[in-house]
Amino acid sequence: MKTAAGVDDSRVAKEAREDEYFLDPENWEAFRALAHRMVDEMVDQTRDLREQPAWQQPPDEVKQAIQNEPLPLEGQSAERAYDDYLRLVQPYTSGNRHPRAWGWVRGSGTPLAAMAEMLAAAMNTHAGGGEQSSTFVEERCLRWLAEAMGMPASTTGILTSGGTMANLLVLAVALAGPGPLPRGAELAAVFERFHARWRARTRCLPAYRDPYEDRCGDVAAAASGRCRWIGAARC
Repeated sequence: MKTAAGVDDSRVAKEAREDEYFLDPENWEAFRALAHRMVDEMVDQTRDLREQPAWQQPPDEVKQAIQNEPLPLEGQSAERAYDDYLRLVQPYTSGNRHPRAWGWVRGSGTPLAAMAEMLAAAMNTHAGGGEQSSTFVEERCLRWLAEAMGMPASTTGILTSGGTMANLLVLAVALAGPGPLPRGAELAAVFERFHARWRARTRCLPAYRDPYEDRCGDVAAAASGRCRWIGAARC
């Protein structure tokens, strides 16, 4: 199609696209094929987990290939990156997914959870607020958890990335005192104010926990700066 001035619209649009940078795949069908391959091989590898070793020592050449790889100054294809993953990463995990992994109690994940993570990553939701369904889902899950634990309907909370962050937020709430939890620079100011107060008193804020709790509590206490866990006897 040409404009009134006789210019080819499709050529102009193509030239404009060539001058811009996108995060889209260069070839959507090639990306689709690679994505299907990734999912199929993930399902096969997870299905056959019981026939695989519970843990494998990473060979020296694997460790060196990862640790000594120079800073990449140019990109590589997604296919090449995935092949590196299959060769250097996937076979050498801590074994947490394996049925015979008894060295430490850790989450194993599930095939369906992997698909859920894929969908969540594709949406890349910013759940800080707004009229969006993903925020409603998070709020509904929190209300379910409160109800399951017999807590009041007015209970609020937040879903965190793990135990360390959950413990850190708990200590932040304890340091901040009653009222809305501050955010960003306000939260940093709260920590600094209480740090100064406890330094002046040469004391730590005591926090009580079960002695068999995971060490993520220790990490959170250290990050807060002025908290010390006190082990409580088991009931």
